[in-house]
Amino acid sequence: MNNIVVKVTYRDSDFREAIVLANNKLSYTWLLFPCILIFIAGILYAGMTNGFSTKVIALFTIYLLILMWFIYRLYLLPLNQYKTITKSKQEYHYSFSMDLVFLRTEHRETKYEWSFFKKVIESRNLFLLYYEKNRFIILPKRCFDNSDIDSFVQLLENVHHLLYSKIL
Repeated sequence: MNNIVVKVTYRDSDFREAIVLANNKLSYTWLLFPCILIFIAGILYAGMTNGFSTKVIALFTIYLLILMWFIYRLYLLPLNQYKTITKSKQEYHYSFSMDLVFLRTEHRETKYEWSFFKKVIESRNLFLLYYEKNRFIILPKRCFDNSDIDSFVQLLENVHHLLYSKIL
């Protein structure tokens, strides 16, 4: 199998989609979001019908703070970590072989063995190569040649320790 070479210039939409995919599809914590909204709506309704007592205002404040933390922790914080990449407008050159993943940028060159990666998630538009629980390399499919996508999937399936999942 030949090396698969991919040149990536990231867009903000790549990071947004990856973070939403990582949080929505792989973590059940997003189920808390509607629950918190229901609690806030219930507290507001109780306050409007029975008057806004100190207890109601305190509960509203607590749930509102939880909601704000939730949005910050699961969406804004990860998004800001990756946004520095798009600001640099730097090109990332990846080369994939049966043995190694090679990354080259303007300032560095890095070789990773496949054992560095734990799992791969494929979506409609992206591949996410996880190297830690919440850390991953984003590979937009738009950067692959059409024939290379099939070869890349075949390569991923041949890396024996790697958990490969497809979410479309």
